[in-house]
Amino acid sequence: MFGSAQAQLVVDINNPMDYTIQEIIDGGGLRVGDKVFDEFEIVSTGTTGITLPDADSVKVKGGVDSEGNIELEFFGGWVAGTNELINSTIEFCVTADSPFLIEAVELSMQNFAAFGQGQVNIAENIFLDEDETIIGIAPPFLNTFYEGNSGTLVNLDTATVVPGPQSKLYVSKDITVRDLSDGQSPSAAHLSRFTQTFIQIPEPGTVVLFLSGGALLMMRRREA
Repeated sequence: MFGSAQAQLVVDINNPMDYTIQEIIDGGGLRVGDKVFDEFEIVSTGTTGITLPDADSVKVKGGVDSEGNIELEFFGGWVAGTNELINSTIEFCVTADSPFLIEAVELSMQNFAAFGQGQVNIAENIFLDEDETIIGIAPPFLNTFYEGNSGTLVNLDTATVVPGPQSKLYVSKDITVRDLSDGQSPSAAHLSRFTQTFIQIPEPGTVVLFLSGGALLMMRRREA
């Protein structure tokens, strides 16, 4: 369940670096532009003997997409061979500074593969509070997945905040990488990178223009 945080690591947007989840926990959270990400937790289970991703191995990199929205990239090693399974739950909270509000959340996978009966899946719930109230999100979950045998792929999904944009949201994602062949044929699956993007209002460019205009007006008044 969600915890609490006091301090923050600050990402340099022009030269972002990645941090392990444990470093973010120890630092009390991660600030990326106008947003603070904290209350991180990761729990992994899987086939006996398999290497499980944990807070010391999964890394997070904050940045900005081409439209100026804040995003988090996650890097880790979810690898399942024949008849193996890995499942990880990652939770965190995101808070936007005023005047920004979050109106939608996007989830996408970048580095992944599967063949045979291998599957890669990320299912995610977006909550309005730490009590995990999902009312107010449409749909209440995001889902990206890839199946090796069928070639079925959904690697981008978007959830919209329908009661109105929010300044704070809670995220709980369930990552499953597995093989269902029961050893009958060679199969495997892996995931090493996925991205979470927070669509915001006002649009970043609008706020920049507003702030720039305000600064220019103040300069003119001083000159006068």
